[in-house]
Amino acid sequence: MKRWQASKFGAPDTVLEKAEVPLPEPEPNEARVRVLAASVALPDLMMVQGRYPLVPSAPVSPGQEIVGIVDKPGLGHPFPAGTRIMGKSRADIAIGGLAEYTLSPVLGAMPAPA
Repeated sequence: MKRWQASKFGAPDTVLEKAEVPLPEPEPNEARVRVLAASVALPDLMMVQGRYPLVPSAPVSPGQEIVGIVDKPGLGHPFPAGTRIMGKSRADIAIGGLAEYTLSPVLGAMPAPA
């Protein structure tokens, strides 16, 4: 699958690259989600620049908030495959929403309106 990521910190237009990466596998209480939309905001810029305290090292994949379709729920995730949800991505571990698929934790996930 494809994902935008930066293997080093810097200006987004110089460090972000489209990378081919394996599909992420959900842990308990998270789901793999096929991304339909992702937000990009100040924390994403700060992550790519290396100024965001919750993401101390590269690689970095921005897009902390997503809307998508649950592809594979992990153990304990309340929404079955096929459910349209909105929530957070796992940008904290470089699995952000600027990708074909991301991981979304159950905390903050909710059904998305049509």
